[in-house]
Amino acid sequence: MLAAAILILPALATDSNISSFSFTSSESISGTGFVSTYERMNANFSIFKSDRSLDSRETSHGSGEYRSETSIEASDTIKKNFLEKTTETETEMIYIANFDENATMNLQTVMLSFGHNRSIELLSPWGESRTIRNGRQDIAFGESFFSVSALQLDRSVDLYWRNKSSDEEYRLTSSLDANFTGRAHLGALSGEPANWTIEESADYAGSHHLSREASYKEKIASTSNIVEYKITKASQGEGFISTSDKLASKPDGIEALEESEKIHGSGEYLQESSSSMYEKNKWTAHVRKEKVARLEKTENLEAIYSATELPPTGSLKAGPVKSKWSDTTRARVNNTSYKQSFSDAIVIEKESTLSLSWENYTDYDDLPEEKEEEERSFFKSDLNATLVGSAHLGMTSGDYPRDEDILMDQDYEGTFDISSEIMLERTYINRTDKPDWLICGCPAHFDVSTTDWLGCCPKGRLDWTDPDWMAQQPFNCSCPTGIKA
Repeated sequence: MLAAAILILPALATDSNISSFSFTSSESISGTGFVSTYERMNANFSIFKSDRSLDSRETSHGSGEYRSETSIEASDTIKKNFLEKTTETETEMIYIANFDENATMNLQTVMLSFGHNRSIELLSPWGESRTIRNGRQDIAFGESFFSVSALQLDRSVDLYWRNKSSDEEYRLTSSLDANFTGRAHLGALSGEPANWTIEESADYAGSHHLSREASYKEKIASTSNIVEYKITKASQGEGFISTSDKLASKPDGIEALEESEKIHGSGEYLQESSSSMYEKNKWTAHVRKEKVARLEKTENLEAIYSATELPPTGSLKAGPVKSKWSDTTRARVNNTSYKQSFSDAIVIEKESTLSLSWENYTDYDDLPEEKEEEERSFFKSDLNATLVGSAHLGMTSGDYPRDEDILMDQDYEGTFDISSEIMLERTYINRTDKPDWLICGCPAHFDVSTTDWLGCCPKGRLDWTDPDWMAQQPFNCSCPTGIKA
């Protein structure tokens, strides 16, 4: 059975200064047989071309029972407002998109009939994949299922973009809930160049239940830029998994903090994690500059080792996979590094929390050369774990300008219960005072008692109280001859 409805609403001219466009589509398909589909939705409509618009691509194929329900809604609007007492206009652009999908696939052998009384039996394992991103590639999400005998999934994407004058707001949310028997890959990647890094790569083989909800938000104004990323994941099942995640923040190009984790092993497992990253850059010319980065992560992991059979891929046949569990977490804030590693493990039960933050504030006084810079860093780790295998805990930390180091290096082999709590706070303040005479092209040191130093610059000392002090151009002067260095 196939049922589909598509509604397109063209631009409306209710006001000469307002333009809008909307698109709506819903589709429902169910049946038994062979399926092969390809869909692409580039929601960059005709009213304006924005690199923030959404690009979604999806493919699916296989034989057996199939059911799919999808809905798409998208709209964009342009408003032009006349500013009071001027002939100028202020333009506001808003773009909204929503994708929802529910699908079920079960592998069966089907009979395909051709003309002249010919037919063929077909058994094609299911494959399904989707990627979503925007033109700027601030963040891209992807999921792929292949060599699947059974798959049930629910997923959605929501996008909001608003631009008004120099202010911009952008939100992208992606959610997935899937049950499957087969193989799967999940990924996320941030674009370059960027002040932040978002990387996710996860591979699964066997029978698993996966859920993931991620949100990316960005606010841009004339004097600030704020980025916020949150992701919550849960996975449970039996089989083989190999995952790698990384979050990093580099406000204003400074490598402030970073967290990464790699897990792999075979057997039964349960993993739940929640991560968030926040970054802010804010500035006020000749007054204050703020750079803030924060990262939080909580995790629960339970894993028991056993050999597992991998689902076949085409003609490839392999014996059982025997991979003991490994879990390695690395974290860094400024010049403090931490490592937590479990390997060759038959059993891992772990609850952990990481909190990292880095802040830098620069305050300028009446002179550009006169400023006070304050830098703060914070690190906290809480760990409770039960292990049958090997464990390593390590930490190094140095503080500038002093040469102080903290070194922790611990190794364990056997059966252990581990409880660890570490917290470190650092503050560094540096103040630069104004010079006691004007810096110009004169020699760095000269005897003002015997020299007409005011002749060094035509205007003498600068009047910093003059709002137009830059027009005085003090640095284009030349020194009179005879100055004693």
